[in-house]
Amino acid sequence: MARRKTTVQCEHLKVEQWFERDRQHVSVETPSGHTLVEWWDDAVTEMVDDGFFRTGRTRGMGRPGAPIDPKSVIDYVRENGMCTGSSSLRGGFGRSRKRGKHGCGCGG
Repeated sequence: MARRKTTVQCEHLKVEQWFERDRQHVSVETPSGHTLVEWWDDAVTEMVDDGFFRTGRTRGMGRPGAPIDPKSVIDYVRENGMCTGSSSLRGGFGRSRKRGKHGCGCGG
């Protein structure tokens, strides 16, 4: 069976994420509310550890529950042919955050 060509525009996708004490979930939703792709628990950790998803941490691996940069999720989705075009996200942690010498946004 031939695979249907993607028509979802990356700029219209929304990244949802939630973290609990021992659970993690990241999903990409279409404008109509359908889940395009999702990752649960260890799969989220693996995506961070393998460098596909970026977290707010600048050194070392992400920790469970660390916020995921939505732009890195959309970049992964686009690179794997699940959407077309470019993302309208400019960097998921806020462009106005002042970066200090630590790179953590503390201003120090």
